[in-house]
Amino acid sequence: MDLHPPLINKKNAKMVSKAILSGWLSSSGEYVKHFEDKIKKITSAKYSLATINGTSAIHLALLASGLKKNEEVLIPSISFIATINPIIYCNAIPVFMDCDIDFNLDVKKTIDFLNNETYFKNKCTYNKKTKRKISLIMVVHTFGNTCDIRKLVKIAKKKNIMLIEDAAESLGSYFKYNNKIIHTGTLGMVGCISFNVNKIITTGSGGMLITNSKKIYLKAKHLSIQAKKDPIFFKHDDIGFNYAMPNMNAALGLSQLDKLKESLKRKKNIFNLYKSSFNKIPIIKVLESNFGLSNHWLVVIKIDVKKNLLSKIIKFLRDKKIEVRPVWHLLYKQEKYKKYQKYLVKNSENIVKNSLCLPSGANLNYSEIKKVSKEIKNFLKKNI
Repeated sequence: MDLHPPLINKKNAKMVSKAILSGWLSSSGEYVKHFEDKIKKITSAKYSLATINGTSAIHLALLASGLKKNEEVLIPSISFIATINPIIYCNAIPVFMDCDIDFNLDVKKTIDFLNNETYFKNKCTYNKKTKRKISLIMVVHTFGNTCDIRKLVKIAKKKNIMLIEDAAESLGSYFKYNNKIIHTGTLGMVGCISFNVNKIITTGSGGMLITNSKKIYLKAKHLSIQAKKDPIFFKHDDIGFNYAMPNMNAALGLSQLDKLKESLKRKKNIFNLYKSSFNKIPIIKVLESNFGLSNHWLVVIKIDVKKNLLSKIIKFLRDKKIEVRPVWHLLYKQEKYKKYQKYLVKNSENIVKNSLCLPSGANLNYSEIKKVSKEIKNFLKKNI
C-alpha cells in the first residue's frame, strides 16, 4: 500500500498522447496556456505561470519579488527542503521560526519576533541580531492545512516585508479573509503550487506560480524562458532559467483537473475514516486544520507517548507492506542549515516526534484504511 500514488486513467494518457503527436512538446504548446488558465480559474489568481516543478516556482517567486544577496527570509522550521533551497540559490539567508500544532508557521511567535527582535529604518525592517534586512516571510500550508496568515498580512505591510506562500501541497485548500473565501497562495504577493507525482493532481513533475501582481508575473515569466529578450537573434538581458513547463506535462495536468473535485471529496472521506478509526484511542491525534478548509493531502497522526516509537513503527508497518513515513527532518537540523539563526523553536522539536504520515491516496478504500488502523493499534498494544 503506497503512501500517495497518482491517479492516472486512459483519458489522461489520451490527452498526453495527443500533445506528443501534435509535435509541440515545449512550453510553446497550447496545453500550457489552457492549464494555466484553469488554475487561474480555480484559485482566482490574476496570473499563473506553469513551471517544471514546485521548486522552480519558488525560485522564480523569490527572484521576481526582488530578493537580494544577504537579505533574510523568515521561514518555518517544518517543511520539505525544497521550501528553503531556493533561498540559498538567491544567496539569501533563512531565519527559522517555530511551528504550531498544525505543523504550520507559528504566527504569534513570528509577530513577536518582528515586534521585539527587529528595527525599522529607511522604510525597511532589519534583524537586530544580524543587522541584515528582512525582505520576505515564507509561509507553508503544510500537508494541505491552511496557515492562518491574516495577522501576518497586516504586520508584513507595516514592516514593508513581502509575504510569499508555499502552497505546494494545498491545491484545493481555502480560507476566509475579509468575508471572502480565498484559495491558498493568493493572499500573499506570490503563491507556489506543486504538481509532483505524489500531489492531489500531477503533471509528473511540475509547478505553478500564481500572483495578482502583473510586474511579478512578467518578471518570473521572463526569467523562466532564459530571459530571452530577442527570440530571433538570441539576445538575453538577464541570467535566466529553463523553468517553463513542457506541453505534454501540462496536458496531463489539464486532464487531471477534471477530477479535482472528486479527488477532494475522496480525500475528505479518507480523512474522516481515519479520524473515526482512531477516535477512541486517546494517545493518537489525527492532525486536522484548525483554520480554513483543508484539501487533506496527507493524513498525519501524532502518537502521544514519551518514548520514541517512530523507527520501530515505521519498520513494523513497512514489513506489513504499508508505506508510511515520518514528518520531514527539521530544516534547521539539516546539515547545510545548522548555522542559521532560529527563534524559539521548541514546539517544532516536540511535534515531529512520533508523528507519522499514513497512506492517503485518493484511490484508498475502506478496507485498506481499516487495515492500516488495525496494524497501528496492534503495534501500540505490544509496545506501550
